[in-house]
This record gives sequence, structure tokens and C-alpha cells, in this order.
Amino acid sequence: MGRINDVGGMQGFPPVQQEADEPAFHADWEAHVFALNRVVRDPRGVLREFGFAPDPAVRINVWDASAESRYMVLPRRPAGTEDLDEQALAARVTRNGLIGVAPV
Repeated sequence: MGRINDVGGMQGFPPVQQEADEPAFHADWEAHVFALNRVVRDPRGVLREFGFAPDPAVRINVWDASAESRYMVLPRRPAGTEDLDEQALAARVTRNGLIGVAPV
């Protein structure tokens, strides 16, 4: 199994022959499903592609919310915020922080 669309050997199916000019995905949903599954398999790799590399000590949880979405949860309180109340912490939240590609 060397390619995205190679399911050879699974469930008794023979190897899939890829045509020379065949695209990796034939429909948008195929790319979507591949991306969702990749987040589960390699969350740190996906985050690196967005330019964010969390410390190896940070635990990453991936929540499968539905067939359409998955959430990565990186729980931590930002350093130096021990004296901030909920409103002050909420003011630090950014869009990129919410989707997990930037620290908060």
C-alpha cells in the first residue's frame, strides 16, 4: 500500500491498479474523508503543516464529533495567566487558536 487510493490486500481485494494520469481523489468527499482520517492518525503532522508544532509534552486528544468533523483538543492554560479571570482569558482567544493552529 504505497498510495492514497491503493487498497490492495484489504478484505481480500487484489491491488488497485492506478492509471498514469489518475488523480489522487476523484471527488471532493474523498479528499475530505482522507483529511479527517489523517487528523486522527497523525495530529502532530497535520498541525506542523499549518505551522504549529506543540511541545512533545503536550497531550493531543482528537474527538470524532461526527462523520463531518473532528476536533483536536490541546488542553493547557497559557503561561503567566494564573491571575486572569474568565473574561480576561476569553479576550486572548483567536480564530487560529480555536481551530488549533496557534497557541492561545
